[in-house]
Amino acid sequence: MVIGQHDRKLLMIPCHHMEDVFANPAQLPNWQAAADGQQVDWDEVFAGYNTAVDWPTAHYWRELAAFYPDAQILLSVRPAGRWWESFSGTIKKILEIRSTIPDAYPRSVTDMANKIILLRQDELVAPRISAT
Repeated sequence: MVIGQHDRKLLMIPCHHMEDVFANPAQLPNWQAAADGQQVDWDEVFAGYNTAVDWPTAHYWRELAAFYPDAQILLSVRPAGRWWESFSGTIKKILEIRSTIPDAYPRSVTDMANKIILLRQDELVAPRISAT
């Protein structure tokens, strides 16, 4: 089972999502470091969370599996065309206009996302991570 955005709110599960990076500026430096291939304090990133879904966490599932060896990792797979349709209708549109975003912080988050998602396409996967 994959926990969706609405499900995590209904279940009151502390679940990390890209929305949390936008909402908490303290998150960004660690994700920028991850995007640059630098060491990340994953315990700091996920402090207060029991689970994580979607981006940017999904991109680092291998690193997180090594860091949290007892974590359960659930990988959801869907046809590439369906993924591209979803991505093109949401995230891709935001990434394409990121240079026009007037506020520096949201622009920085989208720059980080662009680096992870578009500049590292060879590593794209979409797992769900649960540190239980």
